[in-house]
Amino acid sequence: MIRRPPRSTLDRSSAASDVYKRQSYNAGNVINERGNLVAPDRWLFNVIEKIFNKVKEKHGLQTEKFHLFGHSAGGGFVHRYMLFMTEAPVVKAVAANPAFVTLPDKTVGYPFGLKNIPINNTMISRWLEKKMAIVLGADDTGPRSKPLSNGLQARRQGPNCLSRGKRLFGDAKKEAKKREVNFGWSLNIVPRVGHDNRLIAPHARKFLFN
Repeated sequence: MIRRPPRSTLDRSSAASDVYKRQSYNAGNVINERGNLVAPDRWLFNVIEKIFNKVKEKHGLQTEKFHLFGHSAGGGFVHRYMLFMTEAPVVKAVAANPAFVTLPDKTVGYPFGLKNIPINNTMISRWLEKKMAIVLGADDTGPRSKPLSNGLQARRQGPNCLSRGKRLFGDAKKEAKKREVNFGWSLNIVPRVGHDNRLIAPHARKFLFN
């Protein structure tokens, strides 16, 4: 099952800035526009399993687990979802061409790192053990144009989606080695593909269902 929460799920009555609205989606609505923690029951990450259960009920499905795919902002959402929702019934997940990433660094504030969020060492270790692929377009090297993905913190991760995705994978692999846990992630760089969901999706599908 491949799902992504609709943008309409966000609270559009809020007077928050466009940057905050984008961050709310990418980062799961874990922090508000002031950088303060949001109550866990208002996290956007909670929507995924509710959608899954509704689809199961509507169509009479018996499956107990699902597959997860997201591209661009959705790729950012997916790798953060796997961090926060360690008990989620996910078989495999793909984070494709994330615009900016959450690095396993407790000195950097969320959503660029793990500082000031309710994440413990067990959750980090379990995140690193998940069956998740970082799928990147080899030609996704153009600069980002949105305020959040082109801000200072994002640029510190690299100049583009390709470099940021590679940085995420590399830092996560080093962290897994340091923690002596089995690193479950994989990295797939797709030749002749840029920031294109349609062209990247077939490669995500191979990982998810083969």
